[in-house]
Amino acid sequence: DRYTTSNMVHQMVKYTDVDKRVQFLEWLEDFEFVKFGLPRPDAVCLLDVPLDVTESLMSERTGKTGGETGDIHEGNRVYLQAVHNAYDELVERYQWHRISCAQQDESGTFTMRSIESIHNDIYDVVKTILR
Repeated sequence: DRYTTSNMVHQMVKYTDVDKRVQFLEWLEDFEFVKFGLPRPDAVCLLDVPLDVTESLMSERTGKTGGETGDIHEGNRVYLQAVHNAYDELVERYQWHRISCAQQDESGTFTMRSIESIHNDIYDVVKTILR
């Protein structure tokens, strides 16, 4: 379940001051895990996709649906970059497992990895937790 982790990132980007971000995260941890009693995740796997790849995939999806898709944040590159940067902070703070979902070719272009290879990376993380 990604409820709390998603809440962390989308709310913390509202704070530009690093100390305020830390205070917010500490408050949220206490509120959701202590006061509400939501279970703390045993592990979090961040499925990391470079922003350029994400934007390309979103533009392809728009054409397939015959109109606009997504929410108001998907059209805001500044917000998307802030969220991506915030995920970097959370990976560091909580020792999340980053799964790179794109690969870079010789020309520097990123493309999505296969579903199977991403699955294998996730499964490798899960196996270490279950041991």
